[in-house]
Amino acid sequence: MNVAIIDIGSNSARLMISYPDSRVRKFVEITKLAKDMGDDRILKCEAVERTFSAVSFFIKKAKEENVDKIFAFATAAVRTASNKEYFVNEFYKRFGVLLDVVCGDEEALLGLSGAVRGCNGGVIDVGGASSEVIAKLNGHVVYQKSLPFGCVNTTDKFGQDDLSTSKFCKELCKEYGDIPKTEYYCIGGTGTTIAAMLLGLETYDPDKVHGYKVYYKDLLTLKNKLYALSIPERAKINGLQKGREEVISSGMNIVLAIMKKIGIDHITISESDNLEGYLFNILK
Repeated sequence: MNVAIIDIGSNSARLMISYPDSRVRKFVEITKLAKDMGDDRILKCEAVERTFSAVSFFIKKAKEENVDKIFAFATAAVRTASNKEYFVNEFYKRFGVLLDVVCGDEEALLGLSGAVRGCNGGVIDVGGASSEVIAKLNGHVVYQKSLPFGCVNTTDKFGQDDLSTSKFCKELCKEYGDIPKTEYYCIGGTGTTIAAMLLGLETYDPDKVHGYKVYYKDLLTLKNKLYALSIPERAKINGLQKGREEVISSGMNIVLAIMKKIGIDHITISESDNLEGYLFNILK
C-alpha cells in the first residue's frame, strides 16, 4: 500500500510518500505558517494560502504516485492558533483529508519514534513555533517537554538581533529543567539545514546529511558568520534552503541553547523524523 503523509509545520509543509518496498520520497515547501501570528495567535490569510497552495501540490503529487491513503497532521502553529477550527475545517473542505492536530508531547513522541525507534537516545526538534526535547533510556521515555518558541516566532520577536535572541533562548531553556544526557538526534528543517550548510552542499543530499555530527563549536562559528551577513548575502551560502535565510539564525541560537542546557558537545542529524514516526504509528 502506498501511503502519503502531510506534515503542516510552523515554517514548512512536507510530504512523505511511503512505498511497500520501504522506500520513501519527501517533498518540502517553505510556508511560514506561524509568521506574524502575534499575541492574538491568528493564522494570517497570506500564510494560510501559502500553506494550502503547498498542500494542493502535495495532493496532486500523491495522486500521481497512486497512493491508497493520505494522512495529514499539524503541529505548533495550528494547535496554538485562535482560528484553529477555521483552519482544520477549511483543510477538510478543500482537500477532503482530516487534519490531525497533535499536542506538544505527541509531537515529541512522533519525533522520537521516527529517529530512535526501539533504541535509547534523545531527540531535539526545533520547529517554527515550538521546540521539543525528549529522551528514552532503558526502553522508557524518561523526559519530554515542548516549549512554545521556534525559529519563526523567535525571529518575529527579535529579528536579526543576535544578543537579544541568544539571551532569550538561554532564559527560556531554563524551563526545560533537568534534561538527561544521552546521544541526541536533531530532526526537522533547522537541523538538516545546519548540516547541509556545514557540509557546503550545493545540492541537498539526504544520505550525506543523515548521521552527520554537528559540534557545538562549529555551530557557534557558523551562527556568528550568519549574523554578520545580510539576508541577501545569506542566500548565497551553499546548503541554505531558499526561504530559510531569515529564520535559520534564530534556529541556530535555539539549538545552541538546548545543547548548552543539556551539556552536550554534539548532536547527530537524523533524516528520519516525525513523518516516519507518524507512519510507524499508523502501521503498528
